[in-house]
Amino acid sequence: MKTKKIIFAFCMLVFVLPVSVFGQSYTLQQVKDSAIKNNLSLLSAQNSILQSRETKKETFTNYFPKVSAVGGYFKSNKDLVEINMSNEQLQALQQTLQQMPSLMAFVPTEDGYIDDGFMASVSAIQPVFMGGRIINGNKLAKIGLEVDSLKYNLSKNEIDLLSETYFWQVISLENKLKTVNSAIEMLESLKKDVNLAVKSGIRTKNDLLQVELKLNETEVTRIKITDGIKLAKMLLAQHMGLDLEEDFSLIAENLNLNEENLSTDVKSTNEYLLLQKNFEAKQLMKNIEIGSNLPSLAVGVTYAYNNLLDKDYKRGFAFATLSIPISDWWKGSHRIKKKNLEIRNAENELENNSQKLRLRIQQTYNEMTACTKELNIMQESISQAEENLRNHKNFYSAGTITMSELLQAQMLYLQTKNSYEDCLADYRIKILKYKQAIGK
Repeated sequence: MKTKKIIFAFCMLVFVLPVSVFGQSYTLQQVKDSAIKNNLSLLSAQNSILQSRETKKETFTNYFPKVSAVGGYFKSNKDLVEINMSNEQLQALQQTLQQMPSLMAFVPTEDGYIDDGFMASVSAIQPVFMGGRIINGNKLAKIGLEVDSLKYNLSKNEIDLLSETYFWQVISLENKLKTVNSAIEMLESLKKDVNLAVKSGIRTKNDLLQVELKLNETEVTRIKITDGIKLAKMLLAQHMGLDLEEDFSLIAENLNLNEENLSTDVKSTNEYLLLQKNFEAKQLMKNIEIGSNLPSLAVGVTYAYNNLLDKDYKRGFAFATLSIPISDWWKGSHRIKKKNLEIRNAENELENNSQKLRLRIQQTYNEMTACTKELNIMQESISQAEENLRNHKNFYSAGTITMSELLQAQMLYLQTKNSYEDCLADYRIKILKYKQAIGK
């Protein structure tokens, strides 16, 4: 029974420790997903897309008839129409109007009429020709939606780049900490050996002092790196939307130095597409301005009802309206010229920034390939530094070199490893920058 309790406690420890002690583990993609999910600026960009969708739907309703209804009731303390006649004259008028069926409604029964009543009408107006403003307005609303989507992609790229930067910063510092810990272990082992050698009279106290100084120096380095890791993790936690004090670990994938092919096509990049949409929008705005100076034609129907004469009257009729701007054409011609200049500026901006985008692609590609070559060289340098340190240990044991030379070899190895970690993190970021630059 006691053995079962021990096994159960061990199992609970295995399953609980990864969460409670070591914290949650995140891959690079999980870091990006969490940052995207909790970034407020990106949420605002998503809301802008939703707003543009509603604007597009709203603009589409201009294709349909505009239906309106009007109703009203009134009550007057006096008749609106008064008849100033004697009884004989009123009776004569009644007899005359009764002989005309079309005027039966106007037969007065007293000295006035219309003191209350109800009126209502329903109208529907269908635009037939509006100078292309409805069509171009819908195209402009569609471009607005596409622009907001492109801006969202740009914001997402910025967040992904920050995620990569913070992620590899933590990984780089953690790998540096491993290297420093290994160096401290080596120095502690060396200190024990030198201490014994000093007691035996083989080595001088100066050698022991040099080891102790280097060990203290490396301990300070470890403290700085540890503090750097804590700060970098807090920065990453804030970026991901986590609690700043939350403990977590990162899972880094193995490095694969792949050669990326150079691409100078900028037409698939978000920046170029934004410039292109700006040019298209300027053209549509010019077309809308032209349409506002053209005649507009609409047809409609109206149904009206009233009981002003104490009788129900219902009427329905169709109509057409033609509006021709005349005096506005002079002012509109200047607006059209202004739109032409805006189109020319947008075209110049598209061409100028296209060249800049090509230069940026070439620059990021050069930086990425240079970093790849540097990593290959540094991998060889690490192997050489390891071999050099191993030889210096043997040489020191044989008494052919001094302690200073051994510690210098150890420091060279440490510096080479740290430089490799910096270059590796920089390489990861440059790959993403290049992919974003070519629109991947």
